[in-house]
Amino acid sequence: LHFSTTFTVGGRVQTFGFTAEPGDVFNREYSLFEVLGQVSSDLKWCFEDPDLNFDQSSATMSIDYDYDPDDNSSSYKDDCVSLLHPDDFGYDSFYDDTFGFKMDLTSLTSALSVNLNFVNLSFFEKTEEKYSLGVYNSDKLVFLQGYFDPRFPRMQPILCFEMRDNIDNGGDDYDDDDYDDDDDDLGTGSTAFVGKCVVHIHNSLLVPAFHHFSKECQECPEHSDSDSSCNNFDFVGQFLYFRNYSDVLNIFNRFQNSRELNDLIYSAYSEGSYLFDSLVNTNFSVLCGDANCTLISLNVFDEINQAVSPFYYNVNSGHCRDWTNKEALDKLGEAPPSDLTEKYYRCGHRSIDAFFSSVGIANSNMLLFAPLLCWLILFPLVHGFYRCVLKEEVNPEGVVSDEVKDAALKELVTRLLDVTNGNVEQRPNSAIHQLALDLNRIAKEAPATHGH
Repeated sequence: LHFSTTFTVGGRVQTFGFTAEPGDVFNREYSLFEVLGQVSSDLKWCFEDPDLNFDQSSATMSIDYDYDPDDNSSSYKDDCVSLLHPDDFGYDSFYDDTFGFKMDLTSLTSALSVNLNFVNLSFFEKTEEKYSLGVYNSDKLVFLQGYFDPRFPRMQPILCFEMRDNIDNGGDDYDDDDYDDDDDDLGTGSTAFVGKCVVHIHNSLLVPAFHHFSKECQECPEHSDSDSSCNNFDFVGQFLYFRNYSDVLNIFNRFQNSRELNDLIYSAYSEGSYLFDSLVNTNFSVLCGDANCTLISLNVFDEINQAVSPFYYNVNSGHCRDWTNKEALDKLGEAPPSDLTEKYYRCGHRSIDAFFSSVGIANSNMLLFAPLLCWLILFPLVHGFYRCVLKEEVNPEGVVSDEVKDAALKELVTRLLDVTNGNVEQRPNSAIHQLALDLNRIAKEAPATHGH
């Protein structure tokens, strides 16, 4: 089911909405299917159990009966045929020995959401499907426009009633293969059916309904909010079926409040269902009037109760509170939904703690990088000072000239002679004194050696 609404709070427009995924809601462990109805004011039943198969990916329930009109052993008997005629649902005896159809539960909930004013048709997108039904009020053309929910691309489109004034210009742009021709007279009366939606199976139009299985939960008597049984997923999806299209228009005209129609369909189901041990039903005559109608019901449930939350975080008795009326929406506007983004807190230092932390970090950085920075600054300064102030002249090539050598030799010889002649007083153990003695000794020994 879909629900959305828009309201103004504090000068700002806000939208509130929620949705339920049919593939999850109807995916229950057990399913029961029954057909009951009123034909010519006599209540009849179809007790045959079909084969049921639920496809969660497309949210469709397949219903198949063993049916052969020429075989007396067929399980689908005359009472069933009078209530739900196979030909109206696409049965062809040449190809089929079973009678079956698929209930698209996404289409059911979508059409019902439109009828209950939960959502506007602008929520959906139009399809190319458009079928004319016939003339209404003598000069109006009634047709069906297809719609689908883009979030569910596999859903079967729902068909919604529309009407145009000029019936002479509507022949070529309608698909009339499965529905009546333009010249069929649908009668006269109110146009309350315009904008209402139905589900179609083959060329049959079905009015959707949806309820909780329990009488107590559906009828909403006074009971304790602590009782969570009504929040369990035990649901009944239903279709009200008329063979004549004019009867479909008529029931929307008679019950312009779709909520009232939905509740009356459940009353007809519960008071005339063998599931509730009752075979007396006075609500069918109220529901269908003089028309022949059939109610198709699908009940899905589990042995273990399934709720929205395993911890029962549900709105207690929420099913009994009409959240779509004006007073409820005004209250909702006074306390609008909270933002989806939560406010989170982040831990931080006090001012004094942040100050000391910053000082400590700065000091550590200084001790780490200051020595390196000092060396980078002092090295070029020391080098420049050495080159400018303490620089000594040196022979870059390391070569001594002959003049320097001669001068040094003469100076050495002079000093040696002075030492030898005693002209200069020297200490006995000085290097010059020893060198002079050695040279004097060598000079004395040299002639003798030569003569030898």
